[in-house]
Amino acid sequence: MIETFWRYLDKPGKIWNELNKNSYYVYIIHVIVMGGIALVMLDTAIPSLLKYLILTVSTYAACNLIVSFYRKVITSEIFTNRMEESTMKTVTTAMLIVILLNVTGCPKQENSDKEKRAPRVSLHVAALQGNLDAIRQYINAGSDLNK
Repeated sequence: MIETFWRYLDKPGKIWNELNKNSYYVYIIHVIVMGGIALVMLDTAIPSLLKYLILTVSTYAACNLIVSFYRKVITSEIFTNRMEESTMKTVTTAMLIVILLNVTGCPKQENSDKEKRAPRVSLHVAALQGNLDAIRQYINAGSDLNK
């Protein structure tokens, strides 16, 4: 595998140079971005392996886009010439604080949907087995007990 990378990917290019410039900043912010994306996907009915794949690809793409935007727009010569360095640091810090507050301000769920969903075992089988937890889940889910 290493030989394959050396043979085919060990060449300078525009994309590789851009990713190389972004790498340290991506390393710094990837945990925050990944946490935000994971919070959004938390209650989706997607298989875990697919969630992992979506989380990995979207985190990689989002982090590189955020860092590229930051490097090209916020720290560009146009803004740097117009603003003092301390103002740039203040703006950057304010943006990071707003993002962190948005991510951490996501409300936690009081009651999980697990209690509201009917269990996979039928009601009659649960009654025959004496499975009181399954029967309680049927009642909490509002299922028709006459069926």
